Amino acid sequence: MKTYEKSFATNPSTVIKAYEKLTSKQVSLIDVGTRQLIIDKQKGQQQTNENALSLIESINSLLVKGEYIDGLQEKVSEIRKAYDALSDADKKVVKNYSKLTQAEGDLKKVEEVHAIYEPAGSSNDTARKAWQTAFGKLSKRLELLYTNMYPTEQ
Repeated sequence: MKTYEKSFATNPSTVIKAYEKLTSKQVSLIDVGTRQLIIDKQKGQQQTNENALSLIESINSLLVKGEYIDGLQEKVSEIRKAYDALSDADKKVVKNYSKLTQAEGDLKKVEEVHAIYEPAGSSNDTARKAWQTAFGKLSKRLELLYTNMYPTEQ
């Protein structure tokens, strides 16, 4: 029993998988308290998997037909909070995490270009050209994101 307790503490998924393979007669030989621990842990893992799958779907929804969605900043912030709330084990289930970090990086690039924005007709031609150059270096996707985030600037 001590071996089981050690295995269950360090790698509960292995114990749960083994438990699921047992026949009903074999399950009946396990004491009730231990059975309940396994069942509770199994329910917890199912909930964790559901949370991770929901997060994966949310991350995938950031891009539609290759373009970022409207309200990207709020959505990315919401997803980041949900991801950070996951345990380390749960984070491993989220296989598309790089898409979230890509969106965060793209938002940062767009915000950096916006920070140097100088309106057309401004008396500061050097600053306006610097902004135009920075804007011109954005990819098509980021240009669209910029114009969605700051529609009055061009």
